[in-house]
Amino acid sequence: MQQDVPRFFGISLLVIALLVFIIFKRISAVLLSIFTIPLSVVATLGTMGIYTPVGIILALSISLTLLPALLAVTPIKQKRNARQDKSLLGIFENLLVKTGEFSVNKPWAIFAIFGILIIISAVGISQPNFYYNPVEWHPEDDVLRTDLIQIDKDLGGSHSLEIYIDTHKSGGVVEPEFLQRLHKAQKTADQYRGDEGVKITKSLSIVDIIREINQALNGSLMTSYIIALLLITPLMIAVVGEVKAGLSSMIPNLTPITITLGLMGWAGITLNPFTLMIASIAIGLAVDDTIHFMQVCRKLYDETGNIHRAVEETLRSTGRALVFTSIILSSAFFTYLFSSLNNLFDFGLLTGFAIIIALLADLTIAPALMKLHLAKKEPASRFLTTEY
Repeated sequence: MQQDVPRFFGISLLVIALLVFIIFKRISAVLLSIFTIPLSVVATLGTMGIYTPVGIILALSISLTLLPALLAVTPIKQKRNARQDKSLLGIFENLLVKTGEFSVNKPWAIFAIFGILIIISAVGISQPNFYYNPVEWHPEDDVLRTDLIQIDKDLGGSHSLEIYIDTHKSGGVVEPEFLQRLHKAQKTADQYRGDEGVKITKSLSIVDIIREINQALNGSLMTSYIIALLLITPLMIAVVGEVKAGLSSMIPNLTPITITLGLMGWAGITLNPFTLMIASIAIGLAVDDTIHFMQVCRKLYDETGNIHRAVEETLRSTGRALVFTSIILSSAFFTYLFSSLNNLFDFGLLTGFAIIIALLADLTIAPALMKLHLAKKEPASRFLTTEY
């Protein structure tokens, strides 16, 4: 962990720098972006407790204060080949507009596609199991893993005694009566003090595991999701300006989590302290993209009264920014695919995947929802066509 985390943080910065340069074609943009990222990370680590919320606020503060100041004193040269860049940008924007056009004109087709994905994901969600074994985070040929396995095999490892109980009944170990008797036996064992200083310092059984799983999955985890939804849903209602539309806007926010958890189930990726964080990251990024899209789209709709034009102009402006930020973020997480630790590999893969699904949801589901809620009585019209 001490080797891989700093290493891939540096690799992530290099990837971000490369993509920022490709997008903006300016060294100054790269330097300013790279300067704000480590500063935000250092400020976040300095809080040592409530890292993520404070870190986001600090990053926002730096972006709104220090970054504009640096831009004001940084000489920016005129871009060369501006006409060529504009032509390529036009092709890219037209592709986004075509996506939005299909979503607005065929909203139920979009819902059907993602509905099928969610159903498949729901089957997969029921499959992940909580599993925690840091030894297996290392590659199978890693010296630490092979040595520990050999020690466990030949010397008994750190376990003084292991007791296996056969209930002679399928599923008997999870029956309440058996768990209660096992818990009582544990209490007796914890009080054991034998000859020659032999004692049981700690006992562990399926009772402890079940308690830990319930607390991790149904306690801290579910409480966090409920609180997040209670805070985010009113915000979405305020952004959209309508209760029904605001509630339905949570669909593109929850879709990435559902599909990602489903992928974990189908791929056999277990829930552990690292993969448990993915859902929280995914919902935060998804909400951020959804707010940007719907807020701008609603504003343009109020100005034009035409949902087709509002979606088109939103995709040409905000949509472009969403694609760029999603590419940068997902690429930064995908660098962890080269980690020697399996837990970091899974974390990078699933988080990057969730970001991509969040982007697709905002480019397809969000326009379809805006069409249904804001243009029910509006006559059908074609998208505007802008030539470049």
